[in-house]
Amino acid sequence: LKSSKESWDFEYSKQPNKVFGLTYYQANNGIDPSTNQPWTDNIAGRDLYIYRDANNNIKTLILCDIVGQVQSCHHDFFVSNFPVKVSISYNRTYLKLWRQTEKNIAAILDSWVVTNDGKLIKKQAGKI
Repeated sequence: LKSSKESWDFEYSKQPNKVFGLTYYQANNGIDPSTNQPWTDNIAGRDLYIYRDANNNIKTLILCDIVGQVQSCHHDFFVSNFPVKVSISYNRTYLKLWRQTEKNIAAILDSWVVTNDGKLIKKQAGKI
């Protein structure tokens, strides 16, 4: 049998500096006894990013892979003025665009708002 470093028990340490305006919590799933360093090659480990509004409510939660050839992020957020939670995934290289991504998705959703009789209030995003 092959030994595995996989662990699903993570502690998260809040980092002192924000990343792209997000509070950053680094995943730590234990210490590798051979190097005395935290495991960082565990695909189960993900870094956590949080954005809170002025009332300290969590509005955005992003989990990003820390290893692998394609490091992806899973991004959940609440759209202001809508009773909607959006879940998306993307390559970690796009994490820096999280605000613009949220803004663009909110604009698309807003363009689909209808009156009580089903007529569009605005021009639909993406329509010519």
